[in-house]
Parts: sequence; structure tokens; C-alpha cells
Amino acid sequence: MSDQSLQIVELRAENVMRLKSVRIDAEGKDVVVLGGKNASGKSSVLACIEMAIAGAKAIPDVPVRRGEFEASILLDLGEIRIERTFDPSGSKLVVRNAEGAKQSSPQAILDKLYSKVAFKPLEFASQKPAEQLATLKRIVDLDFTALDSKRAKLYEDRTAAGRKATDAEARINTFPATCVTAPDEEISVAALVREKDAADENNREFDSLWESAAKRAAFVAENARLVEQAKENLRQAEHFHADAVAESTKAEELAKSAAKEDTSEIIAAIAGAEDTNRQVRAKKDRAKAVAEHKSAESERASLTDAIEAIDADKTAKMKAAKWPIPGLGFSADGVTLNGLPFEQASKAQRMKASLAIGMEQNPRLRVLLLQDASLLDDDSMATVREFAKDNNMQIWIERVSMGEPGAVILEDGEVLRINPSEIVSPTPGER
Repeated sequence: MSDQSLQIVELRAENVMRLKSVRIDAEGKDVVVLGGKNASGKSSVLACIEMAIAGAKAIPDVPVRRGEFEASILLDLGEIRIERTFDPSGSKLVVRNAEGAKQSSPQAILDKLYSKVAFKPLEFASQKPAEQLATLKRIVDLDFTALDSKRAKLYEDRTAAGRKATDAEARINTFPATCVTAPDEEISVAALVREKDAADENNREFDSLWESAAKRAAFVAENARLVEQAKENLRQAEHFHADAVAESTKAEELAKSAAKEDTSEIIAAIAGAEDTNRQVRAKKDRAKAVAEHKSAESERASLTDAIEAIDADKTAKMKAAKWPIPGLGFSADGVTLNGLPFEQASKAQRMKASLAIGMEQNPRLRVLLLQDASLLDDDSMATVREFAKDNNMQIWIERVSMGEPGAVILEDGEVLRINPSEIVSPTPGER
């Protein structure tokens, strides 16, 4: 098979659903309108097209007209001819090329030609936003599921980082300004106490030395008095006196060489150490909060860059995508048209978009089916005809109508007539 686009040249159907025997020549026609009253066979004609191409996915449980045993569909697409028959044993399919040769794997050939949404393009306009979004993403091959998941995780992480930064900043503001200039390390009260104890021990020794010196001096004085009173013991007293003087001198020299330390500064340092240490602890806690704030802000900035990179990547991919019509796009909430939600677009805009989406899904089979199109007004029909002509499409339309120009009118499963393409008013005398 070539890559040439295909349209329906001819449709023949016998005993299919409501149809008895129908032949419709569609060669070169942009629009084929199927008119008639309700239950005349219009829907069966469209069903024949879908059944012929889609096969089992489109064939109803009872495809054969009531009271008959066999049915057949012949769909001529020019380059290929599709022959599908039905009998009590099931359905049979034959696909032939233009020369009449049978093709192998016939359903596989047909499966490449169609899309369910393209067969029923107006269903796109009535789909829920999520379904429309999935359909459009599939058409333009833009599935942002992984990127959106990654972005959501980054956004969540950035929110957490921002919360950490805010908490750290709040903690920073609770610290007094004086803690910034506090020393980096706490004062050891224990060391100061040990230093005071050592000074107290020294002072006790100092007092002891001077007390000893005073006692020796008193002893000397007592001995001198005894010398005056007891000269008979002069020799012994003088000798004893000499020893006492020597010891007194030594004790005085020791006392003079010692110094009594002032502990007032140490006592004051001990008293102020706890306040200083509180400032040191506050300084360290503040520094930790500042570091956490800086880290959280850095993390938040990095996550913001990652999110912006994903958004830029999505924007670039959406710009590069081949959209069915200009202005079509999508957001996280659904399909958009010219920047607005799809459902807010005008009726004509939605119809053109739906037809374009159906067309995009049928790159080779240039056929769209509009079922139950009786509600389309004249403007909508004009939009459909214009779209078919401008885009090399063949659109089959089912309408409850008997007098529409160019329509194939069905009645009781057969073609009743084909209306003239134009309704010409009779001239005088022809009435």
C-alpha cells in the first residue's frame, strides 16, 4: 500500500442492521449527508463504515437484519476494497488492492487507518476535561506525566525547604542582639572555682606564715623578758634566743617573699560567667539557625530552578508540537483553545477543533463520521462543509431531514432518492 490519503469511493451494504440493500456513490464528495426519518437506516450506514474498518471492536452482537441469515458490506477506498460478510458462523474479512489481489493480515492493514474518536469526532467536544486532555496528549505525543510528577515532588520539596527557612528565620529573630558579640566558647566556672580554691590555699599558707612569724616574734619578746628576769639562765636563754631569732628571721623572710592574692576579680568572673555562657550558647544556636536558613534558602532556590527548567522544557515541547489547529493546547486542568478552557470557546470553534482532532488521528483515511447531527444548525453545517473542503476530508453526516440539498434520503433500509444539490424554485407555469 502507498501512503496516499484514502476516502470512500463507494459503499454497498445488504441486510446489515436496519439496511436492506444500499449503494452510495461518494467519489469526490467532501460531505455525504444521510437524511430520512428516524429508524430509516441512517445510523446503520455509518455503522457499516465503522464495522467494515474497525472489525470486532465495532460489530454489534446481531449485525444481520432481522429475518435474514447473511449480510455483507463492501467499502471501496480506491486503493483498497474492504469486503466483510456476516453469517451464523461469524464475520469474515477480505481486503483487496486496486488490482483485486487479496491482502494478507487484512485487519492489521485496517487498524492502521482509523481511530475511534476520529470516527466520532463530535464526541471529543462532549468528553470530560480529563478525557479530552488524554486524547490531545496522545495526538500531539506530549505526555507530561513523568515531568508533572517530578515537578510536583520538586514543588513539595521546595515548600518544605521554604518552611524550614521560615522556621530558621523565626528562631533567629528570637535571639537577643547581644548574643552576636558574645565569646565563641563558654567560660568554665569549674576552672574558675579551681583557680579560686588554689588562691584560697595560697592565702591560707600566707596567713599561716605570718601567724608563725608573729608567734616567733612574741616568743622572742618573751625570751627577752625572761633574760631580764633570769640572768642566771642567761647562757641558755641567749643560746635559745639566738636560735629563735634565726628562725624568726627565716620565717619573716618567707613571709616577705610570699604575696597575698586578690580574689575579688575571680569572684566577679564566677558571678558573671553564667550570663556570659548564656550569651555564648545563644550565639552558637543563632549561628546554627543562620546556617540552616542559608541551607534552606539555597535548597529552595535550587528547587525553584529545577521547577522552572521543567516548565521551560514543557513550554518548548508544546511550542514544537504539531497541533491540529492553531491556538489549541492544554494545561494541568484540561484542553485549552486560544488560552481559554475548551468549554468556554464558541460552538463553531469547538466544532472545528473536534473535527481537526478527528482528522489528525486519521492521517490516511480522510473520513469522519458525524452521528446524530440533527441538532447542527445551518451555521454549524456550513462550518462542517468548509472544514471538509479546506482539509481534503470526507465527512458523512446523519440528519433527520427529508429536504436537505444533496442528501441521500433513506427509507426502510433503502435509498429512497438523492436530493438535488440545489433546491431551485419552479418557474411560473411549472406549478
